[in-house]
Amino acid sequence: MPTHGTPMAIDAYSPCPGGSGKKIKFCCKDLLGDLQKIERMLEAEQYMACLAHVERLEQSNPDRACLMATKTILLRLTGRMDEARLAAAAFLDKHPGNPLALSDVALLTATKEGGKASLPILEEAIVASEDAFSGRLYDAITVVVQALLSEGHFLAARALTLFQASVMGHKDSSVELLLRLNAAQGVSLVVKDGRGLQQCPNDVPWKAEFDEAFRLAGLARFSEAERKLAALSEAAGQSPTVWRNLAKIRSWMADNDGAIDALRRYAALDINRDDAVEAEALALFLAEDPLGDQIEVFDVIYPIADPDTLQARFSASHQVAESPVDPRVLEQEGSPPPKSVHLFFDKPVPKPGDPLDLKTIPRVICHALFYGKETDRAARLECVDLAESDRPLIGDLARAAGGEVGAEKVDVSGRTSRTRDMLNREWRLSDGATREEFQKLADAYLEDVLLRSWPEMPLGLLDGKTPREAARDGTARRRVLAAILVVDFWLEQSGARFDTNRLRSELGLPTLETIDASETPIAALPLVRLARVDAARLPDDELLTGYRRAVAFGAQAAVERFGREMIARETLAGREERLQAYRLLSRMADDPAEARQIVQSGRQEGIQAGGSCADWDFWELSMWFERMEVEEINRLIDHIHRQHASEQGVVQRLAQLLVQMGLLRPDGTPALHPSAAARSSSPIAVPGDEAEDSGRLWTPDGVAGSEGEKPKLWTPGMD
Repeated sequence: MPTHGTPMAIDAYSPCPGGSGKKIKFCCKDLLGDLQKIERMLEAEQYMACLAHVERLEQSNPDRACLMATKTILLRLTGRMDEARLAAAAFLDKHPGNPLALSDVALLTATKEGGKASLPILEEAIVASEDAFSGRLYDAITVVVQALLSEGHFLAARALTLFQASVMGHKDSSVELLLRLNAAQGVSLVVKDGRGLQQCPNDVPWKAEFDEAFRLAGLARFSEAERKLAALSEAAGQSPTVWRNLAKIRSWMADNDGAIDALRRYAALDINRDDAVEAEALALFLAEDPLGDQIEVFDVIYPIADPDTLQARFSASHQVAESPVDPRVLEQEGSPPPKSVHLFFDKPVPKPGDPLDLKTIPRVICHALFYGKETDRAARLECVDLAESDRPLIGDLARAAGGEVGAEKVDVSGRTSRTRDMLNREWRLSDGATREEFQKLADAYLEDVLLRSWPEMPLGLLDGKTPREAARDGTARRRVLAAILVVDFWLEQSGARFDTNRLRSELGLPTLETIDASETPIAALPLVRLARVDAARLPDDELLTGYRRAVAFGAQAAVERFGREMIARETLAGREERLQAYRLLSRMADDPAEARQIVQSGRQEGIQAGGSCADWDFWELSMWFERMEVEEINRLIDHIHRQHASEQGVVQRLAQLLVQMGLLRPDGTPALHPSAAARSSSPIAVPGDEAEDSGRLWTPDGVAGSEGEKPKLWTPGMD
C-alpha cells in the first residue's frame, strides 16, 4: 500500500497532519509531543504499537482530525482494510470536506468497489485540496488509476495519470506510467489518440461557458466540466467541438454509455468522413460488445476414474497432442500443477507429406489440463475457453479415450467476439511443414474469412444486417467502416497482415487513401492516420517527428512506414532514431532473410557511430528467440561466446536473456519448451514440430564448460 501520507519531520509550524490547512501551533498544539512520537514510531515502522498509541489518545481526544487521519493510514499499513474503511468513513463524517478524509475514502472505495465507483469521491478530494496536493491525494489517485485499468477504463486512468504527472513534474513515476499507457500494445490507436480537448471557436456567443468547462477539465474536475458542456449542448447542439469534448470528458469519468452517446451525436454532424468513422469506432471500442456478435465460452471439467487408460489413448490419438508447455508453470497456490497439458483438434493431424489446405488442416479447439487424483478429488480433465459449437466434439473425444469419463461440469468462463474468434484460429500443421506453407495457409484463411465469410455475417451492431447489406444502406455505412477499423486492430493484435482496403473495396466502401502531410501538420494528425502518411514526401524534421510520435504511442504500422523511409535516407545516418528504427524494423520483417539484412546494416552503422557490437548481438539474439529460429540462435550464442565471453557481464546477460525468453528458470533449470513460445506468439496458426533435429540450444553453463557433451535444452525435432 502506498505511504505518501506518512507524516514527515514536524514541529509547531508544520501543517497539521489532520488536513485542516492550519499549522500545528494553531490547530493541535496540545498534541505536538504525541504527534512527534507518532512520527518517530512511523519512521521505525512500529505500526502496531503506533496504532495502539493513537487509539489511546483518541479516548481523551475524540474526533481530532490529526488522530483520525493517522489511524486510517495505520489500519491500511497493517492490512486491516475493513476497519480502515470504517475509520475513514467516521473521519469524513466528523470532518466533512476534509481533503485527507476524502482521499482516504476514495482510495478505500477503489480497493473495495472499484475505480469507477471511487471517481466522484476522488473528485471531491481534488476540489477540497485546492492548491495543496497532499501525499494522501497522490496515493488515492494512484490506487484509483490501477483499479480503473483493471476494469478496462483506459481513458479515465490515463486522464488521471496525466493530471497527476502535470502536478508532480517530469521526474515523478506517474510520468513513466503515462508513457507506458501511451505505448500499450493492447489498446487501439483510436482509443489512445493523444489529442486533448479542442479549443472553442472565437465567434460563438457561448464561449465563456465553454472556456469555463475547459478550465475545470484541466483541473480534473470532470463532472463539473461535463455538466456545463451537457447544458451547453442544448444551445450549441450542432457544434462538433462541444460534442467531441463532451465525449472525451465522459470517457475520463469512465462513463462509457454517456461517451458513446456523445460520440455518435458528434459523428452524425456535418464533419469529414474520417472524423466521423473514427468517432464511431471509438464508440465501438468503449462498448462491451463492439460488433454485437459476442458468444459465450466455457470451462468444461470431466471427472476421470481411470486416468492411466485416458492418457494412454490420448498418446495414441491423432486428434489429441501433448502440449510442450511445462505443466509446472501452471501451478496455482494451494493446489498441485496439472500432470500434463493437451491440445484437442477438430480433425486428425495430417501425416508428413500430405497436402495441406484449409479443408484438411486441423484446428485447435481446446487446451485441456489433466490433473491426477488428489486426496479429496478424483482425477479430472479441465477444458478451458471452449466454444459452445465445439463442446460436443470435445465430449466425444474425451469419452472415446476411455478412462471412465464422468458427467461434465460446465461453467461460463467469459464472452468473446465471434469475429475475433474467427481471426484468432490456432492450427496444427503436420511434422515437417515449413514457414512458407504456414504463411500461405494463413493468407488464404484470412482472405476466405474477411472477403467471403465476414461480409455475410449478421451483426448486432448493424441491427442484424450483414456488412454487405449495411454497406448498401447510406445510414449504416459509417458503422460498417468503423467495424472495419475494429477488425483492423484485432488483426494487428494477432500479428496478421491483411490490407483491409481490400475488404472495403469488396463491400463497395471508400478506401483509406494516402495522406499528404503538407496539408495537415503531422503532429496534429490522429494517431490512427499516421500510417497513411506519404513518408517519402516529408522533410527530415517532419519524418523524425512522425517517427517519434509513432514510437511513443505504439503505432506499429506507422513506425514501419516512417522507419523504412529513415533508413533509406543517408541524411539521417548515425541518428539515434535511425539506429532504433533498424532494430524495430528487423522485428517487424516477415522474411527472416530481410530481418537478418536489416539488423546487420544497423549493426554496421551502430558500430561506426561508436556503439557496441555485443549490444547488437543481444538484440539480434532476442529477435531470433521470438521467431524461434534455432539455427540462428545457436549461431549467435556461439558468436557471443567466442567474441564477447571475456567482456564483463556478457555471460550473465546471456543467462538473463534465456530466463526472459522463458527457457530457463532463475535457478538455471529448463522451464518452457521453445515450441510453446512459438505457439503462444502466433495466434492464427500453430506450426507443428520440425521432423529433423535443427540443432541444440546451449545453456550459459554449457557454453562455458570445457569438457564433455554440452547440456542442451529441448528444441523442435528433439522429441
